[in-house]
Amino acid sequence: MWTRKHVLFGVGALIVLEVCAQLLLPYDRAVPLARVGTVRAGLSSRSDLARIFQEQFQSSKVEITSGDRVMTSELAKLGASINNDQMAARLSDYPLWQRLIPFSVLAKQPHLKSLSVGFTGTQLAQQAESIARQLSYQPADASLSLKDGALVVGVAKQGHTVTAGDVKSALLGASYRAGTTKVQIQGKTMAPAVRDADIADAKRQAAEALQRPIVLSVTGKSPMTIDAATKASWLAIDVTVKPAALSVNQEAVTAFVTAINEKVKTAPTAIAVTVVDGNEQGRTEGAPGSSLDIPAVVAELDSALMGLRAATVEVALRPDAPPIIYERSYSSSQAGLRAYVAYATSTQNVRIVVQQLDGPGWTASGRADESIPSASTYKLYVMMRVFDDINAGRLTWDTPMLDTTAGGCFERTIVPSTNPCAEQWIRQYGRDALNQYVHDKGFSSGTGFTFSDATHTTAGDLARYLIGLNNGTLVGGNNRDMLLEKMSRQLYRYGIPTGTKGWTQDKVGFLWDYIHDAAIVHNPKGTYVLVIMTKGYSYGYIANVAKQIDTILYP
Repeated sequence: MWTRKHVLFGVGALIVLEVCAQLLLPYDRAVPLARVGTVRAGLSSRSDLARIFQEQFQSSKVEITSGDRVMTSELAKLGASINNDQMAARLSDYPLWQRLIPFSVLAKQPHLKSLSVGFTGTQLAQQAESIARQLSYQPADASLSLKDGALVVGVAKQGHTVTAGDVKSALLGASYRAGTTKVQIQGKTMAPAVRDADIADAKRQAAEALQRPIVLSVTGKSPMTIDAATKASWLAIDVTVKPAALSVNQEAVTAFVTAINEKVKTAPTAIAVTVVDGNEQGRTEGAPGSSLDIPAVVAELDSALMGLRAATVEVALRPDAPPIIYERSYSSSQAGLRAYVAYATSTQNVRIVVQQLDGPGWTASGRADESIPSASTYKLYVMMRVFDDINAGRLTWDTPMLDTTAGGCFERTIVPSTNPCAEQWIRQYGRDALNQYVHDKGFSSGTGFTFSDATHTTAGDLARYLIGLNNGTLVGGNNRDMLLEKMSRQLYRYGIPTGTKGWTQDKVGFLWDYIHDAAIVHNPKGTYVLVIMTKGYSYGYIANVAKQIDTILYP
């Protein structure tokens, strides 16, 4: 029969056996009630625990969120490595003093909910840079545009910036579980430059303009309803200003009205006027036409589009006076020559002097006394002063000058028309002295070397020079012959030499947009001086003028 003594003895024996069992538990195995996540790992050896840890580590993922972006990566790829020994030690930690406590094994229930991991610095830094780029995005500006007759609206969105440092700090500070660990990174928000509120008013106005019915009614023609695509092409939206601005694309409306005008207009018939030597000889009457007043219609459509006037635009065709076409011709006479020169110099930026040197001696000039930049024609005046030194024995053609001789400089100044030698002579003689010299020779005050912008001359003075050169009264003897010979070989022959039928001795000049040519022309039928000075034209233009004059003089 069980007595109290027997019971106490039995209980004591049980306790002793239980403590003995606790003492016999291996120190290198997990305690019986250990768990790793959802896995029971009681009494697992260190190698078994390592396998469990590794399996859970390999299947672990990290979900990283920042702003509107989410990305997922395997934990192992982030440069993490698992600490097996530390985790195993936690599961097998059951010291002797605890084992001596009866039934303490029941209280020993270690549960590893998180993995003990460390990170490799280089791998973590590289992954942090990559993740930061994936989680960062620029803000999206609110936008407003027109496409295929419809209003296209882009909603503003905030941007987000994440740095590699932000990512690294978050990864190092996270507690990683088996499965998926969620990591939140704050980042920095970036506001869009153009907000929805910035385009709201322009959006409303554009929508109203597209919905507004517009009818163009031209008197006597069928009314035209403007479709949405056309109205959309008339609108211009500027989102670079705040708030965004809606305006009318004047060029698009003008192009539309111009196209309509081509369909409804009646072209006038021109009045043909026959003019001979500047005198009207007869005319053929034309007929008026009719067309839209394009600027006025454009203004009306602008107002209708923006809701500032009635949606129906009623317009009438306006009468168009017939244009006048002049059929000009010129007789081979002094009157014809003067009429052509007067017309050319009054309607174009040109100065002309013509003087026959033989035969009837016809003359004509226009704007001959205007003083303008001479370009290289001034070199003729400089050579006249050089010739005086040659005649006086103060200079010979063999005298050294720059990298050549005075004779070499003479060649360079006229034939290729280079500047260094001429500029050297100007420095040697002095600009004021050269002014006095040419004026003493009878040239006008319009020719001079001291004007503020450049050396100046006139077409009249160049003509006087060429006449005096030709007859020997200004430059004579061997000097005259050499100058004329070099002028016949000057290199730029696209002006007067191209336009005339004979051969020429000429001097050209070109500076900025001034282009000149001054020539003695030897036509097979006679000789004459022709000076053409232009601004804003070409040698081709000069050739055409020369051809007209040559034809009038010698048809």
